[in-house]
Amino acid sequence: MAGTISAIVNIAYCISFSALFQGSIAAGFPLGLAALIMGTMVTGVVVSLTTTLVPADAGPDTPAVAVMSVLATTVAAGLAAKGADTETMIINVMVAITVSTFLTGASCSDLAGSSSVNGCASYRSP
Repeated sequence: MAGTISAIVNIAYCISFSALFQGSIAAGFPLGLAALIMGTMVTGVVVSLTTTLVPADAGPDTPAVAVMSVLATTVAAGLAAKGADTETMIINVMVAITVSTFLTGASCSDLAGSSSVNGCASYRSP
């Protein structure tokens, strides 16, 4: 039951986060939604298989939307100013989001040795 509720909440987050694709990159909404859902599934499986905190859940987080929105808008606006087509803007926004997500995850993984560093919390069983 808890897993079903968690999945529904994470899917709702993914749908709302896909709103990053607006304006000149609105055509990227389906691709963004698919990427978010796939990323949430992979993250959920990895966390569920590796965590020592049994009720742990993983998925997109709301504070990231503000940062990702600025990132998406900046990348799209920069490319639009250079005359890039919509498909190129969407692909570059997806790459920028992927790279920033990977770097955030890598830095949190490296810093998780302490109990909490830069908002990246780590749980150690007693």
